[in-house]
Amino acid sequence: MYFSTFTGMKTRITSWLIIIWLIAPLTGISQNTNPFEITPRLPQQPIVNDTEETVGTGNPFDITPGANITVRRSEPIPEIKPLVSNGKDRFYFSITIFQLLLLASLVTLLRGTIFKVLQAFTSDNLFNQLFRERIARGHLSFTLLLSLFFLNAGLLLFHLTSDNGNPSFLGSYNWLGILTGVIIVIFLLKFLLIGIVGFIFPVANEMFRYRFLITIFSIVLGLALVPINLLLTYGPQNIAQSVVYLAAAIVGLLYVFRTLRALLIANRKVSIFSFHFFLYICTIEIAPALIIWKLISNQL
Repeated sequence: MYFSTFTGMKTRITSWLIIIWLIAPLTGISQNTNPFEITPRLPQQPIVNDTEETVGTGNPFDITPGANITVRRSEPIPEIKPLVSNGKDRFYFSITIFQLLLLASLVTLLRGTIFKVLQAFTSDNLFNQLFRERIARGHLSFTLLLSLFFLNAGLLLFHLTSDNGNPSFLGSYNWLGILTGVIIVIFLLKFLLIGIVGFIFPVANEMFRYRFLITIFSIVLGLALVPINLLLTYGPQNIAQSVVYLAAAIVGLLYVFRTLRALLIANRKVSIFSFHFFLYICTIEIAPALIIWKLISNQL
């Protein structure tokens, strides 16, 4: 009984193994394939040898070991030129600062005197009033105002002679000092000559008034030359000649106006000393003016 049962079970197992063996090729199950094996979906990357050149990925932030890092050098920073580049520029800069400081100091300290000088420049009555006040107050305020005229007149001559008449061994400061000193000497010599004329002839009062008239007009001319010198110093080169002609026109107009005002002072003496007056005009006024104009025109 038990033998027949075991024989029947063995027959069934054998039958099932034969069936599985027959249908195994149809289901893809074989001895050489593993149904649980994981096959990668991406293509396998090639193995790079250490001796081969590593190709960058295109990412600039990737760091490749052993790669040569090329540092890009920026363009050189352009040299910043200083505001004052050479000796002449430094000279003009320092003289301009001194000129403006002097002008500011005089305007602050002597504002009332400057206002009266401008009034006396246009009015004969105010000129007589200021002449009497000058005798009472003294000459200090007018001497300080004349210093601005001497500086600006010397600086104007420096601009006219800086290219042709400035000796290189002197330097800019020395040459400006020489020109300013020459103007001061001419001014003092003229005052001395006027005093001698007043002492020799009976026109002492008129000569004193005439010297004060020269002082007033010199102060006004010194104020007018401030913007002229600033234009010659820092203005464009193409307008320099026009500025020089403008300065010559201003000086000429002031000179003519001053001569007319001087005739009003000497009107009572002209008829008496007509020859001496004519000789004085030609020798002291006209001849120096023509010489100065000749020197200036040679520099233009």
